[in-house]
Amino acid sequence: MTHDNLNGAELAILNSRLEGIVRKMANTLLRTGRSGVLNRAKDFSCCIVTADCELLAAAESLPIHVLSGPDIMARTMIDYHPVLKRGDAFFHNSPYHGCSHPADLTILVPVIDGDGRHRFTVLAKAHQADIGNSEPTTYMATARDVYNEGALIFPAVQVQRDYRDIGDIIRMCEMRIRVPEQWRGDYLATIGAVRIGERELLALGEEIGWDRLD
Repeated sequence: MTHDNLNGAELAILNSRLEGIVRKMANTLLRTGRSGVLNRAKDFSCCIVTADCELLAAAESLPIHVLSGPDIMARTMIDYHPVLKRGDAFFHNSPYHGCSHPADLTILVPVIDGDGRHRFTVLAKAHQADIGNSEPTTYMATARDVYNEGALIFPAVQVQRDYRDIGDIIRMCEMRIRVPEQWRGDYLATIGAVRIGERELLALGEEIGWDRLD
């Protein structure tokens, strides 16, 4: 961000706008999540990361969520997918690439401006009722390793292209997860949250100019 173009009052207003976006993302996830893990326990987080993979704004949530690796996860997405397009979305829950543990399934969406330039990444991390682990439980305290805790490990795997689901990935999840209908409801809530964040950031960039957000 170019501070010489924004005075203190304008920076405060912009900060409030960004915080409003992540709060809107979190409220969407809370109100539309299917499982009690999301709509009661609030075991999720939403944030915005810059194109340089620095945490920019985060909604109030569990510290283990928002403070455990959004920058690393965004960097993994960029490293594995150097050509990002508007409408892309990626699953990520690899503990070896910044995620807290496999049950915290994250969706990353790159925010691409009208010129095809990657400006931000929006993330929503939501604890799953089941992730295909070896026992039917959402919190597996007895897990001996990540393979015991989660059968589905996604290192920034693409799940949407042109705003459409990649059916192979969705079907794989529904077959492996013990509560497929509940999982799909939580997936739709999470993808809805990040798409709202993307929409709001695109509108903000058009309103005040992308150069002022750099």
